[in-house]
Amino acid sequence: MKQFLRNIEVKIESPDGKTKIFSHNPKEAIQFSIVFGVEFDKTNVTTISLYNILNSTIEMCVPKTGKNKSDTQAARAELSVGYGDDLSMIAKGEILQHTVKLNGPDRILEFKISDMINKLFGFSVTETFEKTLVSSILRQLFATYGISYYALRFSEDVLLDKISFSGESLSSVIDQLAKRVKAHKYFQIGRLIIEDENWSKQHKSNSVVLLDRTSGLIGTPSKIKTGWKVKSLLNPLIQSGETVHLRFQDNTTNSKIDSQFIVLKGQHRGGSMISDYFTEFECKVG
Repeated sequence: MKQFLRNIEVKIESPDGKTKIFSHNPKEAIQFSIVFGVEFDKTNVTTISLYNILNSTIEMCVPKTGKNKSDTQAARAELSVGYGDDLSMIAKGEILQHTVKLNGPDRILEFKISDMINKLFGFSVTETFEKTLVSSILRQLFATYGISYYALRFSEDVLLDKISFSGESLSSVIDQLAKRVKAHKYFQIGRLIIEDENWSKQHKSNSVVLLDRTSGLIGTPSKIKTGWKVKSLLNPLIQSGETVHLRFQDNTTNSKIDSQFIVLKGQHRGGSMISDYFTEFECKVG
């Protein structure tokens, strides 16, 4: 895919609600230099670099502090990418940290965003629950720690006689509870999802990304323990939990792969001034 077809947009919103949009669009007169890396994995952290921006933009990234840690209001950012006229959001969240560095004539603002990491690892849970369903415990925890964008997708709930947590991170607590219902947690564009295998199989998406030699597949996928590791042209539709249809020739066994798989984790990498513009992910049989 030629670089001039790349469409990249970054939106920054300061704690007081001011917004700025930076874009690299072949149809616009002014094009900003942007580089990004999006992890859709356990940490769900995105790194964005903007080149040669104003001091006022840097100031927008500074959090607004309050009397207590819980009163702090962070700046937010969104990243959308695509080709030509198409744009799809692939990351959004609070700005966790920002730095400014010099590289020759360029002054680069780099910041990291995530909607969950501060809450998942910034809070410790000390609490006991008795005679309570796992789903109810999760909802209570999410309400207490301000997680409103989530989905519980497990087929069988479990009533726990008693479970106690003593200063463990919220992330660890969620993992323990998910294990009780034979589920796992993952993130999808700022949304926390707890899902089991049965739900995944029964609710397959009707919108399945096809990857073959004519639709963006790069090289030959490599066999891994869980399934396949795949690289393609950057595709915003590929996220954790989504279904992809792979079609290629497996050189190790000389057999043809033509099946659906579930995306486990991966990354989007790209920018307006580098050759990289790809999606790389691991998947298992759907």
